[in-house]
Amino acid sequence: MLIGKFRLFWSKSVTPNIVSVTVDSVVNGVTAHAVVSPDVEEYVVDIAANSNAAFTVTSTNADGLSSVSAVHSFVVDSLENPQPATGLGHSLLSVIDTEATTTQPPISPVPKPGVK
Repeated sequence: MLIGKFRLFWSKSVTPNIVSVTVDSVVNGVTAHAVVSPDVEEYVVDIAANSNAAFTVTSTNADGLSSVSAVHSFVVDSLENPQPATGLGHSLLSVIDTEATTTQPPISPVPKPGVK
């Protein structure tokens, strides 16, 4: 049986007073919970070939309020084929309080360093 070592990763919460972070991983219906430091942004797990996997990250602040990330799920193939590109994602850059605005602001592209 082939087993892959997988790095689960995320960008930590931008909230300054996070005191607890829990990583919940599910592999083929079996859930594991890991409590990590609020500064941690990755967790390594072993997953067997031909498995279904998913994980979420729960961030809890000093007041006991929690938020759960989106679910990141993936399928582990036979581990014999070339592996696909990974690392697709998104992150919150800022929050703007527009109060009276009721429409979605226009999306402006962020220039990449060295690209003109």
